[in-house]
Amino acid sequence: MPSSTRSNKETQLLFSPDPASLERSIRKEARSSSIDNNTCSSLDFRQPPSTQTLVPSTDTRSPPSTEDTHLPSTDIFHPTSIDTSVRTSIDTEPRDMVAPLILVRDNNGDLHDQEGHLRNAAGQRIDAQGAAIPESDANATGTTLPVDEAARPRTLADYNRPDQFYTNRSAIRPPTIQRDFELKPQYYTLVGQTPYYGLSHEHPMDHLERFEDLISAIKVEGVSEDYLLCKLFKYSLAGDASHWLKQLPPGSLTSWSDIKNAFLCNFFDEARAEDLRSKIATFTQEPAESFRGSWIRFKSYQRDCPHHGFNEVQLLSTFYRGIAVQYQMALDASSNGNFNTRNPEEAVKVIENLASSSSTKNTDF
Repeated sequence: MPSSTRSNKETQLLFSPDPASLERSIRKEARSSSIDNNTCSSLDFRQPPSTQTLVPSTDTRSPPSTEDTHLPSTDIFHPTSIDTSVRTSIDTEPRDMVAPLILVRDNNGDLHDQEGHLRNAAGQRIDAQGAAIPESDANATGTTLPVDEAARPRTLADYNRPDQFYTNRSAIRPPTIQRDFELKPQYYTLVGQTPYYGLSHEHPMDHLERFEDLISAIKVEGVSEDYLLCKLFKYSLAGDASHWLKQLPPGSLTSWSDIKNAFLCNFFDEARAEDLRSKIATFTQEPAESFRGSWIRFKSYQRDCPHHGFNEVQLLSTFYRGIAVQYQMALDASSNGNFNTRNPEEAVKVIENLASSSSTKNTDF
């Protein structure tokens, strides 16, 4: 009796703490173990203590030695077989906890996780350009739940879809404004009436001046002029000029100053500036050109190349040497016989007076 009671208490201590966990363990063991072990475990579970206590009271004719040897063998055998089987199934079967990764598709078709990070169909974190971002092993164990197209494996055609890799590639990022504003269609028409193509006869500075004059006429409360210049500039370009803007890195131009500098560096390069400097240094009046026309042309060279590097005295001397002899004599006569006696301000006035004369407006033959 004491021996049987002690064995039953050991069995209860092993299997009574968590019935639900024990039931799952037994079901799992049933799929991998034999029927005999199941039967043995179930019989040992359901056997009440009272059944074992009846053995010594019923069998009075048997000697005590037989009873003593029978009870320990029966009582110890069942807990041992159950205890070994159950402990092995619980301790040696690993349970991998898999954290689910839930993705949500927004209005633009992009997938986001619960933390707001961009994800691709495979569950990998991606940047704004669609490139995969390496993650730590701790974050890489999550599984992706099916969401629309993410539920099926990606095919070769999926990798050739441009929408999977599209991003805004515009080089111009206008500054932010503090109010909702929609540009009127006539603004786009206005700046696109005379576009800049980037041809050799077009001057980039002329285009910038005209564009700034047009934008200055647009007045919107709460919207800066810098925003309008950045927003509308690309619509003033066409041909090679528009192609040039598309080749710039996305988001590399964030202000009107950035746009203007990049535009001039590309279309007003050193070769063009050197050509204009050469025209100034070697200026000569054309055979059939009037004095007034030569003066206007000489000033246009200076205007087109404000960084020519010549001072005012050098410019006046170059112009005087480049005009026809009869006009040199006219300038000398207007300067008491020597044009070089005039200071720069006076020399300019003398040239302007002679250019405005009716006798020098017409073409000389």
